[in-house]
Amino acid sequence: MTLRLTLSLGVLAIGAASAAMAACSDDSSGDGAVGLGGGAAVGGNGGGTAMGGSDPGSLGGNQGSGGGTGTGDPAMMPADGYIQGGQDGAIWGAWYTFGGLDSVFTPAEGEEVPATGGQICFSGTVAQVIGGDFGTYYGAVVGFDLCGMPGDMENCEQWMPPEYCSWAPESKHTVTECGISLQTISFDITGTLPDTELRVQFKEQGREENAYLIVAGTGSFSGNVADATVAYDASAAELDPTVVEAVHFQVASKESGTTEFNFCISNLQIL
Repeated sequence: MTLRLTLSLGVLAIGAASAAMAACSDDSSGDGAVGLGGGAAVGGNGGGTAMGGSDPGSLGGNQGSGGGTGTGDPAMMPADGYIQGGQDGAIWGAWYTFGGLDSVFTPAEGEEVPATGGQICFSGTVAQVIGGDFGTYYGAVVGFDLCGMPGDMENCEQWMPPEYCSWAPESKHTVTECGISLQTISFDITGTLPDTELRVQFKEQGREENAYLIVAGTGSFSGNVADATVAYDASAAELDPTVVEAVHFQVASKESGTTEFNFCISNLQIL
């Protein structure tokens, strides 16, 4: 059967509210389920942003390696916005968007995020950070769950591994629970990147701050998940990839003004 995206607006709204409440003076990031961000530069020249997203240039990250992405995994770019069986049938989850106060983007929060022509596109304007409140004005995010159950579990056994069918609708699970390998991420990216940072965040279950890699430019990106860090907080715990439940592409905000972006992701693969 064809599975359609059925995430409720209520689930997304709760996630965005959690991100806004978890304010951090050093960070401009958000999280569709919960939390804030962190990071390391990957795929090109380094360079980060001051205070986790205010103005570019003052905070570098670990330098990652560039390289081609190959053909990617077609299952990661679903036409209906719900991944059904990426990584040899292990990845199940919806694409979605969310953002901080006054940020405007397409697809809008709560709307289906479909792939067109084998790519996911995201565009808009991130609001200026007011009063140093990065927790409220954290930017804009497009991302997906690695092991997320849909709202409609009818006839689950026909399209999902039977052991998953006892889980609650719209619940999130870790890569360990679904047997997903999370060592590398690669993709191609085109368009206009933000003049702050585009971060690839790895949302850990039960953690507010997210370790991330930085996309340094358009073209081919290839990064080691283990290199992701919370760059604005030297005392932050290292990433535990075994409890990651989602991957988020976050456009960071800044205090000096609004931030424009318009990019597309294709040939995505997680190994």
